[in-house]
Amino acid sequence: MTTEKIVYLTRHGESEYNILKKIGGNSKLTEKGLHYSKVLYEYFQSTDIEVYTSNLNRTCQTAQYFHETKAYPELNEINSGICDSKTYNEIKSSYPEEYKKRSKNKYYYRYPNGESYEDIKNRVAPIMEQILTSKKNNLIICHQAVLRVLYSFFIETSEEKIPYLEIPLHTLFKFTITKEDNEIKNIEHDKYVLM
Repeated sequence: MTTEKIVYLTRHGESEYNILKKIGGNSKLTEKGLHYSKVLYEYFQSTDIEVYTSNLNRTCQTAQYFHETKAYPELNEINSGICDSKTYNEIKSSYPEEYKKRSKNKYYYRYPNGESYEDIKNRVAPIMEQILTSKKNNLIICHQAVLRVLYSFFIETSEEKIPYLEIPLHTLFKFTITKEDNEIKNIEHDKYVLM
């Protein structure tokens, strides 16, 4: 028996930290980001969809118009440890050795007191299993590093390329998964810029 399931991925709307070019943190949305939350809701208004977010302000605000959402800490942005809430220039200046280490192997690099992309892959794997076995279509609103990893579950991507996947703000990725007897037979993907 052939079945079809759709999974949508998107980053949160533009946040205050996006403007300041700071990583991590728990900032809120800008006016532009708040507008994206309305546009996103309107796009799905007549669709039966299960919405997943991280626990952070910016994803919860992006999902604010949906009637029911599920927040998971597993979908939180990469833990940048001692570099949290800093710009890359500040990191380069304060922690030059860490900055160099990260540039050599971005996938396996782990921030001091933080995480690597490999850590993200391990923490999101159970959520992905839940999403892929769910009968409903899903919308996942989370963060750039996490979305790069989630994207790689659908479209085979080498580990060294995952940290460089382009996941722009205010863009919706759609994955249509065709299953036959519960085995994935085909995955098609599209990209929509909503703003």
